[in-house]
Amino acid sequence: MNKKGISPLIATVLLIGFTVALAAVIMTWGGGFVRDMTRNTEQSTQSALKCTQLDFKIQRASCTGLTIENKGSVDIKSFVFRVYDTSGAVTTPIPATNYYLAIQMVKTYSFTIPSGSQKVETIASVAGDSNESIPCSAYVATEDSPC
Repeated sequence: MNKKGISPLIATVLLIGFTVALAAVIMTWGGGFVRDMTRNTEQSTQSALKCTQLDFKIQRASCTGLTIENKGSVDIKSFVFRVYDTSGAVTTPIPATNYYLAIQMVKTYSFTIPSGSQKVETIASVAGDSNESIPCSAYVATEDSPC
């Protein structure tokens, strides 16, 4: 019986070639993965830093709107106002349109707050590096409803 197979030298070369090819595939995938994770982390860090510069206060609340002061070091691009009823449910989400507020400015925003509302919540958004809107949900001003 004459058995034939590959020589140990050829087997070693094939194993090394397979290992190098597999390592190249893993390094290519891993490099892209690390780049994507780094970019996403950098963007979320920049957003969080912008939000830390935010400081605003509701100066006055009435049935026809709110007066807000921007005391922070970043312009507020927009606001979202939420009106809560006595059960704690959002009765009226008021969309964020034309609610810009520059640094150190005070402005009155007019909208109707329904009677019987419990509180009004204000969430600000700031402009990102490419002028996208970054909602800063950790920085919320709340005022008991006067209506």
